[in-house]
Formats: sequence, C-alpha cells, structure tokens
Amino acid sequence: MLKIRITFDKNNPDELNEAIDKLKENFDIIQVSKIYEGRGESRYSNVYIDLNNK
Repeated sequence: MLKIRITFDKNNPDELNEAIDKLKENFDIIQVSKIYEGRGESRYSNVYIDLNNK
C-alpha cells in the first residue's frame, strides 16, 4: 500500500478531481481522506490517499 498527499488550490477543486482520475488509471484507490484546509490564509488544501498498484 502507498500513501500520498495531494496539495491543491482550494479555489480550483477540479484540479484535485483530475488528479484523482489520473491516479485511478494506474492504481486501486483504497481511501481518500477528507480535505484539510491550509493554515492561516493559505490558498492550498491537502487530501491524503491510500492506494495499491494495479
């Protein structure tokens, strides 16, 4: 199992969805965490993904 973090611009959630779609092509996604907001006035958020190689 692999664990990855994706940092993305929270003003552009399509960016996250596109990345997850690309991951699905080569990996079996086990779990996607909730979205964690960046600290302070950061425009970025993080999501954590557990996945396996296909």
